[in-house]
Amino acid sequence: MPKEVHNALTAARVKQEKQPGRYADGAGLYLVASEIGTRWWQWRGTVHCRRRELGIGSEAREIERLWRSRLAAGP
Repeated sequence: MPKEVHNALTAARVKQEKQPGRYADGAGLYLVASEIGTRWWQWRGTVHCRRRELGIGSEAREIERLWRSRLAAGP
């Protein structure tokens, strides 16, 4: 199994990315760029056996770590 990469996107790459699409940062965190130029962070993961997508703001990496630790702790 390949090693999971965290923080694959640098700050410079996040600023320069203008093409529409989804860019992986690791651990289920993605930078999403729309056709009109807006960008946001999205976390994709499994919660209670269901696939979830959560749009998150500029503190994306911290929020992702928080959710991952909560999920690891269990219900």
